[in-house]
Amino acid sequence: MNLKDAEARYQRYLDAETKILQGQIVRFGDRMLTMADLDLVQRGLKEAAREVATIKNRGRGYSLGKIV
Repeated sequence: MNLKDAEARYQRYLDAETKILQGQIVRFGDRMLTMADLDLVQRGLKEAAREVATIKNRGRGYSLGKIV
């Protein structure tokens, strides 16, 4: 996935979260998402944000991995 696609995915999740928080129903592919699906959307938002950060940090000599 390239940065443009990752940022677009992140924006779709962000838009969905905003609409759901406003009480709207959001269509995501074949699914209709409501307040009951907010957790699912927020998990997707976090995953998309991590993907954007990973792509932006490629080749910088560090990663977002956890050091144990």
